[in-house]
Amino acid sequence: MASPRLKFLPRHPFWRFVLGASVPAWVVSIVLYGQSAESGSEGYYQPKQPVPHSHAQHVGEMGLDCRYCHTTLETSNRPKATASVCLNCHKVPADDIPEFTAVRAEATGGPEVKWEKVHEVAGWITFNHSGHVKRGVSCESCHGRVDRMETTYQAEPLSMDWCIDCHRDPTPYLRRPDEVTLMGFKPPGGVRAHGQMVKNERGIDPDNGCVYCHRPRAGVPTIDDLIAK
Repeated sequence: MASPRLKFLPRHPFWRFVLGASVPAWVVSIVLYGQSAESGSEGYYQPKQPVPHSHAQHVGEMGLDCRYCHTTLETSNRPKATASVCLNCHKVPADDIPEFTAVRAEATGGPEVKWEKVHEVAGWITFNHSGHVKRGVSCESCHGRVDRMETTYQAEPLSMDWCIDCHRDPTPYLRRPDEVTLMGFKPPGGVRAHGQMVKNERGIDPDNGCVYCHRPRAGVPTIDDLIAK
């Protein structure tokens, strides 16, 4: 199974700030290059979650569409599944595993379950999830075959090189809007030919300029912040 994510800097902004304040700028520059260009290329991230959840069961066996649980995947940058959706199926508390009590509590007004985010990009990157989905980038292109995952893990590197490769040649990853959530998609003629057709139909032409992605999110230290400190 996937091993822990290999990172040169801790993920928490406080520790990034501390390291940025205590090491020479050239060292930080090298580390940040590793973060943006190469990080994630080996040892993808698979955190332990507070409540066991099998996508293999819910998606692979039961056939739930991604949109059923992740209702905002086409409108939000963080399409987190809501606890209330779980209760559509999990109706009887007597059938709950002990950990699911926390989900039921959240759905009925209790404290939020602290899920560990699996897919994360660096703080100085602005990523528009809904924009990618609306343009036809499939779920499995970035998240892998979640319908086979007993425990969700990061299936792709999410590195700068990986993103740029797709922006330069998005055709293998493009689908029509009603196809983006399908797992193991095999269209007649192959995925590249199908993606090229979608690219032409929808006028897909990704921007490759640096400023397109390198816009920091609010409240997160930027590269300049870390080096300056």
